[in-house]
Amino acid sequence: MTTSKRLGLFERTVQSLSLINFQGCIDRCCIIDDHSSPGDLQKMAEILSRLNVPTTIISSPNDGPRRHVHAMNIWLELISAEEFVFHCEDDWEFDTKRTLLPMFRWGIGVLRDHEWIGQACFRKIEHRTTSPNPYEEFWVRTVANCPEDPNWASHPGHWPSRFTLTPTVTRVASLKGLGSFEEVDHFEKVFGLKWVEAGWTTVYHNSAWCRHIGEGQSAYQINGSIH
Repeated sequence: MTTSKRLGLFERTVQSLSLINFQGCIDRCCIIDDHSSPGDLQKMAEILSRLNVPTTIISSPNDGPRRHVHAMNIWLELISAEEFVFHCEDDWEFDTKRTLLPMFRWGIGVLRDHEWIGQACFRKIEHRTTSPNPYEEFWVRTVANCPEDPNWASHPGHWPSRFTLTPTVTRVASLKGLGSFEEVDHFEKVFGLKWVEAGWTTVYHNSAWCRHIGEGQSAYQINGSIH
């Protein structure tokens, strides 16, 4: 999980995970923090104890580089799983009326059954940006690659790559051989275009397992960068 100076959102995310049978789904948890205060880091460690899994917090030094892209490159370097990795940011609240195990079984099952799928996302995509997949248990974003479209940055339906950093189970093999996230604005798009060119795609569950709670509290702005 990546996080940056948003302790309240971080606690809501972890609390929701702790209430939906986190055990048995993930062997260990790594938090990559971008310049939170020492006091907040101590509180984060206390909050993480609710998950009851081995947890490591990696925090950037005060004079170290800022920006989400650096945290994501640390994440890439630390991946030790052979098949699948779960990624989540600090501003997603999971539906506590559900349990996590079926969600992971769905995501891993989709990846194992369909070799062309690189990510199974627990977020539901709404309105015209999706269409039913023939398999019926998930939806595939159908927007074509359109980097020339000036509206892509302001509307999720214009995101050209389909690669996402929202809560997902990702096939580790889909991340290999693509290099690091580049230190550019909208680095997720740049990496995602390479990812799609390599033949991967993302699917979304047809019901909502989590919701975004970070609107208006951008970690990018907090750290003095765009992305």
